Amino acid sequence: MAETQYKPFWSHEAAVTPAPRQLPKGPIAEVLHYVPDDVPFSLSAHQIDVLNEALARRRRQRKHAIDYRGRINWFGKRYYVSLLAGPELRWPTDGTREFCPQRFALKVGSITGLYMLAAALVLPILLLAYLLKSFAGIDLLDGPSLLHELFFK
Repeated sequence: MAETQYKPFWSHEAAVTPAPRQLPKGPIAEVLHYVPDDVPFSLSAHQIDVLNEALARRRRQRKHAIDYRGRINWFGKRYYVSLLAGPELRWPTDGTREFCPQRFALKVGSITGLYMLAAALVLPILLLAYLLKSFAGIDLLDGPSLLHELFFK
């Protein structure tokens, strides 16, 4: 029977405590604050590197060509306004999307609605501009107006 050597409790070798583990560094550190305490220490170094790379790529893709964010104070309330524009990255652009009748009908309806709105706004805007010109006494052409022949015969 092999004898084990006795180590007294005051010995430094007997009282070795492991150093506290630190959370991983990088983009994953922000995410790991929202998971249970035992999860970050169960990840391997390779898993942490892959997650850091994926999160870093995800952040790079979120840049927009036009990115305006602001707020408007209106009647004592604050409203958040954002305008974002940039290339479409959510869907493949190689033509692999199939035809969808609902999406096509929505596009046609939207375009038709925009044209109807533009047509409904053009006539009142032209009429208002004509009235403002007339009240200001500005004559664009010499002689009587072309509309006078229609109304005053």
